[in-house]
Amino acid sequence: MKKIQPGDIIFSMYRQEMVSVNVATKKAIEANNPFIEHEKTWARDGWLVKADYKVLSRPVSMKKHMNEILPLCPPKYSHFTRKGTGAQGYLFEIDVNLGDLLLELAKRNNDGLKLNR
Repeated sequence: MKKIQPGDIIFSMYRQEMVSVNVATKKAIEANNPFIEHEKTWARDGWLVKADYKVLSRPVSMKKHMNEILPLCPPKYSHFTRKGTGAQGYLFEIDVNLGDLLLELAKRNNDGLKLNR
């Protein structure tokens, strides 16, 4: 999270669907974990990134586009396994080609989605 810069796009996935496209509005800052009940699982200290969230009215199925997505995934530390299933993790860095593809899929599925960058 410390690498995120204002204007960076963050894609939110849930159950192999892209559910929002978000634009970071500030750099990451140190912050306490807001989820007290998860203190045994997660560290109390962490990072916070402020972002402009665009929840997609029509989420994008990653399964439908896996043939396009997998070749663009890094071989290590990827959000998808080579078999196309999701890898559990919080934040994965992706390259510009995969980012462009995900953004195009979101726009295509959501009537030309507009982002404030």
